[in-house]
Amino acid sequence: MNNDQINLTNKNNKKIIKVGITGGTGSGKSSVCNYLTKKGLQVIDSDAIARKLLDRGTVTYDLVVSHFGEKILKANGEINRQLLSSIVFGSSDELNFLQNVVTKETVEIVKKLLEKSRPEMKIIFLDAPLLFETGLDQDVDIVWFVLASQEKRLKRLSKRDGIPAFEIKKRMSAQMPEEQKEMLADIVIENEGSLDDLYSKVDKLLLQLI
Repeated sequence: MNNDQINLTNKNNKKIIKVGITGGTGSGKSSVCNYLTKKGLQVIDSDAIARKLLDRGTVTYDLVVSHFGEKILKANGEINRQLLSSIVFGSSDELNFLQNVVTKETVEIVKKLLEKSRPEMKIIFLDAPLLFETGLDQDVDIVWFVLASQEKRLKRLSKRDGIPAFEIKKRMSAQMPEEQKEMLADIVIENEGSLDDLYSKVDKLLLQLI
Protein backbone atom coordinates (compact mmCIF):
# COMPACT_ATOMS: atom_id res chain seq x y z
CA MET A 1 0.00 0.00 0.00
CA ASN A 2 1.25 3.49 -0.88
CA ASN A 3 2.23 5.41 2.26
CA ASP A 4 3.41 8.54 0.44
CA GLN A 5 2.20 11.88 1.72
CA ILE A 6 -0.91 13.17 0.03
CA ASN A 7 -1.22 16.80 -1.05
CA LEU A 8 -3.97 18.34 1.03
CA THR A 9 -2.44 21.78 1.46
CA ASN A 10 -4.82 24.70 1.62
CA LYS A 11 -3.28 27.05 -0.95
CA ASN A 12 -6.42 29.09 -1.53
CA ASN A 13 -7.29 29.55 2.15
CA LYS A 14 -10.58 27.72 1.70
CA LYS A 15 -12.62 26.53 4.68
CA ILE A 16 -10.83 23.70 6.43
CA ILE A 17 -12.77 20.42 6.36
CA LYS A 18 -12.97 18.81 9.80
CA VAL A 19 -13.42 15.04 9.83
CA GLY A 20 -14.29 13.17 13.01
CA ILE A 21 -13.20 9.53 13.17
CA THR A 22 -14.80 7.20 15.69
CA GLY A 23 -15.36 3.51 16.30
CA GLY A 24 -15.70 1.00 19.08
CA THR A 25 -12.72 -0.40 20.93
CA GLY A 26 -10.83 -2.79 18.65
CA SER A 27 -12.59 -1.58 15.51
CA GLY A 28 -9.41 -0.39 13.78
CA LYS A 29 -10.04 3.32 14.30
CA SER A 30 -6.49 3.83 15.55
CA SER A 31 -5.11 2.04 12.49
CA VAL A 32 -6.96 4.51 10.27
CA CYS A 33 -5.66 7.48 12.24
CA ASN A 34 -2.08 6.17 12.32
CA TYR A 35 -2.23 5.72 8.55
CA LEU A 36 -3.41 9.31 8.10
CA THR A 37 -0.59 10.55 10.34
CA LYS A 38 1.98 8.63 8.30
CA LYS A 39 0.68 10.42 5.23
CA GLY A 40 1.56 13.73 6.87
CA LEU A 41 -2.02 14.69 7.69
CA GLN A 42 -3.04 16.50 10.84
CA VAL A 43 -4.78 14.24 13.37
CA ILE A 44 -5.93 15.36 16.81
CA ASP A 45 -5.80 12.37 19.19
CA SER A 46 -8.38 12.88 21.93
CA ASP A 47 -7.27 9.73 23.78
CA ALA A 48 -3.69 11.01 23.96
CA ILE A 49 -5.00 14.26 25.41
CA ALA A 50 -7.05 12.38 28.01
CA ARG A 51 -4.05 10.23 28.96
CA LYS A 52 -1.91 13.33 29.41
CA LEU A 53 -4.48 14.78 31.80
CA LEU A 54 -3.94 11.79 34.09
CA ASP A 55 -0.18 12.31 34.31
CA ARG A 56 1.26 12.78 37.77
CA GLY A 57 1.25 16.41 38.89
CA THR A 58 -1.92 17.50 37.09
CA VAL A 59 -5.12 18.73 38.75
CA THR A 60 -7.04 15.87 37.12
CA TYR A 61 -4.57 13.35 38.56
CA ASP A 62 -5.18 14.71 42.05
CA LEU A 63 -8.98 14.56 41.64
CA VAL A 64 -8.90 10.99 40.35
CA VAL A 65 -6.52 9.72 43.06
CA SER A 66 -8.55 11.51 45.74
CA HIS A 67 -11.71 9.78 44.52
CA PHE A 68 -10.42 6.25 43.86
CA GLY A 69 -7.70 6.15 46.49
CA GLU A 70 -4.02 5.21 46.32
CA LYS A 71 -4.94 1.63 45.40
CA ILE A 72 -4.97 2.76 41.74
CA LEU A 73 -1.33 3.90 41.90
CA LYS A 74 1.77 2.04 40.83
CA ALA A 75 4.86 1.95 43.06
CA ASN A 76 6.25 5.01 41.22
CA GLY A 77 3.12 7.04 41.92
CA GLU A 78 1.72 6.88 38.39
CA ILE A 79 -1.88 5.81 37.85
CA ASN A 80 -2.29 2.16 36.96
CA ARG A 81 -4.48 2.80 33.94
CA GLN A 82 -5.35 -0.86 33.38
CA LEU A 83 -6.56 -1.18 36.97
CA LEU A 84 -8.48 2.09 36.74
CA SER A 85 -10.16 0.90 33.52
CA SER A 86 -11.16 -2.35 35.21
CA ILE A 87 -12.75 -0.40 38.07
CA VAL A 88 -14.70 2.13 36.00
CA PHE A 89 -15.97 -0.35 33.41
CA GLY A 90 -17.39 -2.40 36.27
CA SER A 91 -19.43 0.47 37.69
CA SER A 92 -21.53 3.01 35.80
CA ASP A 93 -21.20 5.49 38.68
CA GLU A 94 -17.41 5.30 38.66
CA LEU A 95 -17.35 5.54 34.87
CA ASN A 96 -19.56 8.62 34.99
CA PHE A 97 -17.25 10.22 37.54
CA LEU A 98 -14.13 9.61 35.47
CA GLN A 99 -15.79 10.82 32.28
CA ASN A 100 -17.08 13.97 33.99
CA VAL A 101 -13.60 14.77 35.28
CA VAL A 102 -11.46 13.77 32.30
CA THR A 103 -13.79 14.01 29.32
CA LYS A 104 -15.01 17.54 30.01
CA GLU A 105 -11.47 18.95 30.02
CA THR A 106 -10.49 16.82 27.03
CA VAL A 107 -13.40 18.22 25.00
CA GLU A 108 -12.41 21.79 25.86
CA ILE A 109 -8.84 21.17 24.67
CA VAL A 110 -10.03 19.45 21.48
CA LYS A 111 -12.34 22.34 20.61
CA LYS A 112 -9.45 24.81 20.95
CA LEU A 113 -7.19 22.62 18.78
CA LEU A 114 -9.85 22.38 16.08
CA GLU A 115 -10.04 26.16 15.98
CA LYS A 116 -6.25 26.51 15.90
CA SER A 117 -5.65 23.91 13.19
CA ARG A 118 -2.78 24.46 10.79
CA PRO A 119 -4.06 26.98 8.24
CA GLU A 120 -2.06 25.46 5.40
CA MET A 121 -4.02 22.20 5.61
CA LYS A 122 -7.22 21.48 3.71
CA ILE A 123 -8.39 18.86 6.19
CA ILE A 124 -8.02 18.19 9.89
CA PHE A 125 -8.95 14.84 11.42
CA LEU A 126 -10.20 14.22 14.95
CA ASP A 127 -9.62 10.77 16.47
CA ALA A 128 -12.37 10.51 19.09
CA PRO A 129 -13.82 7.21 20.41
CA LEU A 130 -16.47 9.22 22.29
CA LEU A 131 -17.24 11.56 19.39
CA PHE A 132 -21.03 11.26 19.67
CA GLU A 133 -21.17 10.83 23.45
CA THR A 134 -19.30 14.10 24.03
CA GLY A 135 -21.11 16.07 21.34
CA LEU A 136 -17.89 16.64 19.40
CA ASP A 137 -19.67 15.40 16.27
CA GLN A 138 -21.23 18.89 16.23
CA ASP A 139 -17.75 20.41 15.83
CA VAL A 140 -16.82 18.49 12.68
CA ASP A 141 -18.17 18.53 9.12
CA ILE A 142 -18.03 14.80 8.38
CA VAL A 143 -18.02 11.70 10.58
CA TRP A 144 -16.22 8.49 9.62
CA PHE A 145 -17.26 5.44 11.64
CA VAL A 146 -14.98 2.40 11.62
CA LEU A 147 -17.08 -0.75 11.97
CA ALA A 148 -15.97 -4.27 12.81
CA SER A 149 -17.80 -7.32 14.11
CA GLN A 150 -17.59 -8.12 17.81
CA GLU A 151 -15.72 -11.32 16.96
CA LYS A 152 -13.03 -9.39 15.09
CA ARG A 153 -12.76 -6.77 17.82
CA LEU A 154 -12.41 -9.38 20.57
CA LYS A 155 -9.69 -11.15 18.62
CA ARG A 156 -7.74 -7.94 17.95
CA LEU A 157 -7.92 -6.68 21.54
CA SER A 158 -7.00 -10.05 23.06
CA LYS A 159 -3.96 -10.22 20.78
CA ARG A 160 -2.96 -6.55 21.19
CA ASP A 161 -3.58 -5.94 24.89
CA GLY A 162 -3.88 -9.41 26.39
CA ILE A 163 -7.21 -8.46 27.99
CA PRO A 164 -9.62 -11.31 28.87
CA ALA A 165 -12.73 -11.56 26.70
CA PHE A 166 -15.09 -10.86 29.62
CA GLU A 167 -13.22 -7.62 30.39
CA ILE A 168 -13.40 -6.52 26.75
CA LYS A 169 -17.15 -7.23 26.58
CA LYS A 170 -17.62 -5.19 29.75
CA ARG A 171 -15.93 -2.21 28.08
CA MET A 172 -17.94 -2.67 24.90
CA SER A 173 -21.24 -2.70 26.80
CA ALA A 174 -20.33 0.64 28.41
CA GLN A 175 -20.07 2.33 25.00
CA MET A 176 -22.80 3.66 22.72
CA PRO A 177 -24.25 0.78 20.66
CA GLU A 178 -22.52 0.27 17.30
CA GLU A 179 -25.85 0.36 15.48
CA GLN A 180 -26.59 3.83 16.82
CA LYS A 181 -23.17 5.16 15.79
CA GLU A 182 -23.57 3.63 12.35
CA MET A 183 -26.86 5.49 11.88
CA LEU A 184 -25.35 8.81 13.01
CA ALA A 185 -22.20 8.58 10.88
CA ASP A 186 -21.81 10.07 7.40
CA ILE A 187 -19.38 7.38 6.23
CA VAL A 188 -19.09 3.80 7.49
CA ILE A 189 -15.73 2.08 6.97
CA GLU A 190 -16.14 -1.69 7.32
CA ASN A 191 -12.97 -3.26 8.67
CA GLU A 192 -13.24 -7.03 8.39
CA GLY A 193 -10.23 -7.64 6.15
CA SER A 194 -6.52 -6.87 6.08
CA LEU A 195 -4.78 -3.59 6.84
CA ASP A 196 -4.17 -3.10 3.13
CA ASP A 197 -7.92 -3.40 2.52
CA LEU A 198 -8.54 -0.80 5.22
CA TYR A 199 -5.90 1.58 3.86
CA SER A 200 -7.34 1.26 0.36
CA LYS A 201 -10.75 2.35 1.64
CA VAL A 202 -9.19 5.31 3.42
CA ASP A 203 -7.31 6.37 0.27
CA LYS A 204 -10.56 6.38 -1.70
CA LEU A 205 -12.25 8.52 0.95
CA LEU A 206 -9.33 10.97 0.92
CA LEU A 207 -9.71 11.43 -2.82
CA GLN A 208 -13.36 12.34 -2.28
CA LEU A 209 -12.29 15.09 0.13
CA ILE A 210 -9.78 16.77 -2.17
